[in-house]
Amino acid sequence: MLRNINSKEFLDSLRSGSEESFTQLFNTFNTDLCSYAYRILGDHNEAKEIVHITFCKIWDNRRSIEINESLKAYLYKSVYNNCISQLRKKRQYSKYVELGLGDL
Repeated sequence: MLRNINSKEFLDSLRSGSEESFTQLFNTFNTDLCSYAYRILGDHNEAKEIVHITFCKIWDNRRSIEINESLKAYLYKSVYNNCISQLRKKRQYSKYVELGLGDL
């Protein structure tokens, strides 16, 4: 049964572990979030990976997740934060490569 993603009922069902609600959430936002992440990262595979990680974190933390804004805003902010973390890791790694320490 499809529910309104912005409803409290939907969020409650997600928190309770409804795979149907999670699938609906994924199907609704996956493509747009991948596009958003790609615009930040410039790499399709990294963008897909970041979105995948974001959805995994949401599923893993579903019982304790606190959403004070819309679910859509929460997802976009999560993807943004994960993209920024990825860019920082890449920048840090590139410093090691420049020093010849990339294999460590």
